[in-house]
This record gives sequence, C-alpha cells and structure tokens, in this order.
Amino acid sequence: MNQLKLGVLFLMIVFCSCCIAQNKGESTSYGPTTSVRIIKQDRNGNIWLASNEGIIRYDGKSFTNITGEVGSNRFFSVLEDSKGNFWFGNNGTGAYYYDSVKKSLQHFTTEDGLISNQVMCMYEDRIGTVWFGTRGGVSSYNPRRSLGQPFQNLTTEGGFSNNGVTTIIEDKTGRIWFGTRDNTYTYDGKKTTVFTSKDNKTFSDVWSIIED
Repeated sequence: MNQLKLGVLFLMIVFCSCCIAQNKGESTSYGPTTSVRIIKQDRNGNIWLASNEGIIRYDGKSFTNITGEVGSNRFFSVLEDSKGNFWFGNNGTGAYYYDSVKKSLQHFTTEDGLISNQVMCMYEDRIGTVWFGTRGGVSSYNPRRSLGQPFQNLTTEGGFSNNGVTTIIEDKTGRIWFGTRDNTYTYDGKKTTVFTSKDNKTFSDVWSIIED
C-alpha cells in the first residue's frame, strides 16, 4: 500500500505542471510544480516533499505547504526524528525544526552555531544527535550539551578535504559516515578518517551510503 501511495504521488507531481505555489498552511489538491529534491514517508504514512516551493506534506488527500512563509523555499532535505518531529534543510537559510504538535517552526542559522546555511542532508544517530551535512562542513546538534552550545562542527581542519557533504549515515558500531564530492569519511567521535578500498583507492562524488 505504501509503495502504491508513493507511486500515485509521483505521478501527481509529474502531471501537475500548470499549478501555482502554495502559501503556508494552505491545503490543495495538487503538489509542487518545481524541482523536488527528496521524498520521505513518516511514521503515520504522510509523504513529505523537499522542493523549491517549500516543504510540502501529502496526507493521501491533499497537499499542505508547511514553510510557505519562509523567505527562501529551496529545501533539500527532510528528517523525521525519534520524537516524531521534523527537521528541514534549506539551501541558503539554514535548518528548521518543526514541532508536529504545536505546528511551529524554529529556525537555526550560522548565528546559532550551524556551520553553514546551505544544508544538503541530515541524519539522527542512535543517541538523538542530529547531524547536518552542509556545503561548509558538518554540524551536529544535541540540545543536552552543556554551556548553551548545542552545535559542534567538523570542517577541513578536522580532516575533510572537501566541505561539501552530501550524505550521512551511522553504522552498527556507532561510527558516522560522510559522503562528499572528494572522499568518503568515517568519524568515531574523536577523529575523522578517509575511507579507502583494499587497494587504497578512495571513493569520491558519493551521494548515498547504506549498510547491509
């Protein structure tokens, strides 16, 4: 059923080419008409679209623009966290935290500690830390950190040869993996290491990583 729902949604996006953009909170029978960067399904079966028109939620009947009033609507990523709330990554204005109960948005930028306002991807690890892959490196966010500084950052100074991070995943051992345009990296909580094959070759231009 979920695969059918996604298939129908894809067709609706493709054929809705003559519709106008939505305002925040407005529900319509059509989806975004410009580029859709990513499609995610949440625990309740709703479909979330990160697009150039904002973050669009599809409940099986109608589309609702969650971020219609945000200045820049070029969203690249959506993450549902372990508490059922959502994070949205924007290519220019940083990250947004959406409280699914209060229906409210909280905005995070470089002024709050985020390493770059161009957020490409996001991932939540097993202890609830949210990782942001950006064009300027990696930020990790955990509100339980002390001294009022929930963000920690990794850049080329921490071992990256390229700051453009395109994908993030945690493996079974707790290591965090980062795919970039230049190399693939692992992070064990203390140091960053370039991942290579048995013949010492690196993996570049990596956009997705999975663990089998």
